[in-house]
Amino acid sequence: MFNIYICGSVTGIKSKEEVEYRNSIKCKLEDNHGFYEYKQKVSVFNPIDHFNYIDEKSYISEKEVMRFELNQLRNSDLILVDFRNPNSLGTMAEIATAYELRKPIIGFNAGNKNLHPWQLEMCDVVFMDVDKMCSYVVEKYLL
Repeated sequence: MFNIYICGSVTGIKSKEEVEYRNSIKCKLEDNHGFYEYKQKVSVFNPIDHFNYIDEKSYISEKEVMRFELNQLRNSDLILVDFRNPNSLGTMAEIATAYELRKPIIGFNAGNKNLHPWQLEMCDVVFMDVDKMCSYVVEKYLL
């Protein structure tokens, strides 16, 4: 099983449409639409699938969320970083943890936000187009 973790800010999410792009990434990489024959099964962890950040809090504390998500990250083979909110402290903690664990980190910056130099340095590569990022992940890590 090849485990992929999608990280990025969930603070301020107000609608399900705002997170639909993560679901599309998960579908593209897990289901692969029959385009590729992967060497192994792929599992994409999307924190939004596990905690409700929109309607009501489905967790007891931020500590619970942090520990659960960082544990998922530690057990992942590849980290995808959403830079829609590049100032998210939680996202920076995830990136730093992955970097220290020497996990490959791929960023996507669809809004072409101004990123801190350390964010750029910690990522192996950053894409502005999500489809190109998914193609890269497939070609470099899954085939």
